[in-house]
Amino acid sequence: MKNKSKLIGIALVVVLLALAVGYASFSGMLRVSGTASANGKFEVVFTNGVVSTSNHGTATVNQADNTKMTANIKLAYPGDGCYVTATVKNNGDVPAKLVGFNLYNRGTTTAFSNDDIEVLIPDLDTTGNEVLKSGESTTITFTVKWKKESTAQSATAEFDIQLDYEQATTDFNA
Repeated sequence: MKNKSKLIGIALVVVLLALAVGYASFSGMLRVSGTASANGKFEVVFTNGVVSTSNHGTATVNQADNTKMTANIKLAYPGDGCYVTATVKNNGDVPAKLVGFNLYNRGTTTAFSNDDIEVLIPDLDTTGNEVLKSGESTTITFTVKWKKESTAQSATAEFDIQLDYEQATTDFNA
């Protein structure tokens, strides 16, 4: 009986070893080690603002947030107008494209509105061809005019300009 127990124990060990060898031969392990890192800085800012004539007012870059510029415009009579030209630079290392403009009443997030003054924003290049690469600058010009049909005695406009840029990259195709 003792021999039978020993024989059964040995048989079980042999069967377990056979199973282990069989499993090892049908399975494999692939171990890949590595590190992937991604970094990029997206930073499109105003660097300068100019009003076409100094008697029409000023355009200044917000020192606390240079993604905004404030225009203070004074117009002399109905039909008077000026241009506000903003210089924008890509200080980041990610290409960017302009997708929109926001005009706010100065110091707020309320959309700019004035019944006597019209601010004309330039058309956007919707083809995606206007990409601002890293380190590049461009200028954007806004027209500000006192509506000719206005009956107001004076016209001033104070507004913040904020440009909407987004990443202008394509997916990597392997």
